[in-house]
Amino acid sequence: DLVNRLQAVLARSAPLPETLRALVRTKIEFFDANQEFLRVYLDAGYPGGAVAARCRRRRSPHHARYLELLAAYLENAVERGEMRPLDPARAAWFLAEGVAGLLLRGLSEKRRSAKDDVDWIVELLLNGLGPSRRCERPSGTAVF
Repeated sequence: DLVNRLQAVLARSAPLPETLRALVRTKIEFFDANQEFLRVYLDAGYPGGAVAARCRRRRSPHHARYLELLAAYLENAVERGEMRPLDPARAAWFLAEGVAGLLLRGLSEKRRSAKDDVDWIVELLLNGLGPSRRCERPSGTAVF
């Protein structure tokens, strides 16, 4: 179950960038492993396609549980000084919806590699859109 995998990632005591990478990677790996099923499921099971699926997912108790876990993790990251003060529930929702949007888009068009997607998402989350900072990849090369 995806929520259990994500809960295990959040339970580790790893630094924020490492945890975000593991979260995004876990979601992408799960999605990639089940892509054909999800494509058929969305096409057949949801009149209205991905938009209707997203509305149903938002009402799912599993999704709600993941958002609770993620918000608690982000709140702790703020308390540890790894993030600036912000509303952890809104940040959790933003992170979950952003990753889900990229994954759903990947059903209809070619995505970049999973590693590139992970690096891009985490860099954007940690450094925003401004030009002043760069996040370093584990290999030491800047991400854009």
